[in-house]
Amino acid sequence: MPVKTLSFLLLLSIAHLLSGYARPSQGQPASQQANAELQQLMNRRADLLQQWRRFNLEENALFGGKSKKDLRNIVETQQKIIQLDNQILNFGKLESYEKQKTEKQENLQLHRALYSRIDTLEKALVRQQEQLAAAEKRELTARTAIGRQQARNRGLAIALVLVTGILLVSLFYNPVRKKRKS
Repeated sequence: MPVKTLSFLLLLSIAHLLSGYARPSQGQPASQQANAELQQLMNRRADLLQQWRRFNLEENALFGGKSKKDLRNIVETQQKIIQLDNQILNFGKLESYEKQKTEKQENLQLHRALYSRIDTLEKALVRQQEQLAAAEKRELTARTAIGRQQARNRGLAIALVLVTGILLVSLFYNPVRKKRKS
């Protein structure tokens, strides 16, 4: 009696644990296939459980008890049920593992794409900085040339003003001319 109760409770707990895995997902054929495989495992387990119950009820011994063959059949069936239970439990773990594996691969691809974009942006930034440095160098060279030209122009302007002043003074103030007029 306790074995039957224990197996029934085990069946209920496994069904409860796997109820989340047995729900059909929308629009995912791979998940539907996994659900079908899980349902097939559960059906095989139910068949084995019925077989175990049938073997438990058989009494082929000389005085109406269980024979060695009956006990062997019961033990073999229980072992098959336990193996199938392990497969069912591992099925859920495997499905979860595959989901995590695909998520990790997607994350890895995303990281690779992001790192390649970062590398591209860093290269573009270095190129822009080089172009900016070259432009600053050209600007400095141009400012230096403009400064030199302005200094030359200032010198020429001063010289021109002085020469013009000397010419004007010489034209209007000519002591020799004043002496002749007098």
